[in-house]
Amino acid sequence: MIRWMLAAALGLAAPAEAEADVFATVKSPGRLLSVGVTLNGEGRASYADDRLGKPIIGDSQFSLLCTDAPQLLRNFRLKAQPTREADTRWTQRWGE
Repeated sequence: MIRWMLAAALGLAAPAEAEADVFATVKSPGRLLSVGVTLNGEGRASYADDRLGKPIIGDSQFSLLCTDAPQLLRNFRLKAQPTREADTRWTQRWGE
């Protein structure tokens, strides 16, 4: 679940010019877990996650290392921050 939430948060960031501090959060159903992605003024990306408001992983920077390409370390920007909620719970209507 945390990997999926982090991938969704990373999907919001794209390389571009640096801008002011930005923050995006992805929360699990029931708001049990949350992952936040922060971009500082240089466009350096970091993330943190918590469970029920208590930190699991503190503020941690990340970068991408690509073969035969420059390192992606800074100059990210928030491309979009769409919000939506979905309830995908399934209830079995008959016995097991």
